[in-house]
Amino acid sequence: LLNNSKYLYIMDLAAGTGLVSKLLIEYFNISPLSLYLVEPAERMCLHA
Repeated sequence: LLNNSKYLYIMDLAAGTGLVSKLLIEYFNISPLSLYLVEPAERMCLHA
């Protein structure tokens, strides 16, 4: 997962699912605040 994390993150943004973001938060302890700007972008993609 570490080697493919960037690729998965890009795919996650493209899909607009947020699954990879959730995985990063859970397994790598990334602060949800650091993804604050990512989630709205994903929602915009879903509603585009």
